[in-house]
Amino acid sequence: METEKRIESGELETVEEAVRPQVLEQEAFSISKIANEKEFAEALTKIDNALKLVDKLREFCLQRSKPNDWLDTGGNPYFTDAGCNRFRAPFGMYERDVKMSTVDSNGVRKEISDRTVFEGEIEFVFFEGIIGSKLLGVEASFQGGSRPSKEDAFRSKEDMLFYIQKGKANWNGRGFRKLLGLENLTWEILDKAGIKHDQVRKIEFVTTEKGAAEDVKKLWDMLLELNDGNPAKAEDYLFNLTNSDQYKGKRKPSQLTAKQIPWITRKVQEEREKRFPEKVSQEPKETAPANGNGKVTDDSFQKSILNLRQHVDEKEWSNLLQRHHVQDVVEIAVDKRNPFLLELGKLAHKKGGK
Repeated sequence: METEKRIESGELETVEEAVRPQVLEQEAFSISKIANEKEFAEALTKIDNALKLVDKLREFCLQRSKPNDWLDTGGNPYFTDAGCNRFRAPFGMYERDVKMSTVDSNGVRKEISDRTVFEGEIEFVFFEGIIGSKLLGVEASFQGGSRPSKEDAFRSKEDMLFYIQKGKANWNGRGFRKLLGLENLTWEILDKAGIKHDQVRKIEFVTTEKGAAEDVKKLWDMLLELNDGNPAKAEDYLFNLTNSDQYKGKRKPSQLTAKQIPWITRKVQEEREKRFPEKVSQEPKETAPANGNGKVTDDSFQKSILNLRQHVDEKEWSNLLQRHHVQDVVEIAVDKRNPFLLELGKLAHKKGGK
């Protein structure tokens, strides 16, 4: 078994971030010793030729790329994997000596040959190896990979396979773009090549407000209480409570949005009342939790939802939420609640609910 390697957080960030363009010769060869002025001049000539090659390759690819080969990510142009595929065969692109490893939450890196490579809380799938072009007679070593968002985690075989494939594609695309000088371009450069900014699809990065720390802690304490203080069982409980055909379940309250916290808290609290009636009856009564807009959730509305929801299957429930353009009932405005309840009531009665 190979010795485990530890990767510090700074090194990991460098691997994952979009790589700033480096001149090709820095990765293709190195000048270890210059004996005299003649050798120095020869080295400069090699560097100049390498830079000219990168410029010509970039211009060649830009002139033959299409608007749908590019994305606008955060305001910057990004050459997609589909765009890379347009040139892979003509340039005879290849890869060799590819190694895959994982990095866990403690920064420990394990090679694929390690039988514990997928154990622990995996945070990053890491690839390294040689990428080159048979046509150009050039190759270089690259690193890259993929990681899930902070809200997600590697929890199943399907998740792992997805991020392995994504990591391999990220690594391969990074090498391709660097070899052909297609990284860190500007819209002005693309415009000269006939790629107009308004023709390129834009990708927006959306952030979701998370629940307040005190609400997260309160929910987690209740989950532990319902599961005999076992964190793993508490995570499984929350996952089963939040998982559906449309939305992937969450295992930790910190992964829930500010709008989901009140709804889930109410469900968990109701289970506590059934499980520990005497204990709950002695606790001081609290006002209903606030929803994501800071408004108090209407208790009668929530009770009506709970009574009717049990008579509607998961697919119809998801379709109903979609029709009202929400992901959770706490997002429904006060003036929209009655129409939602009427439609839910029709579905429940159709299924035999009373």
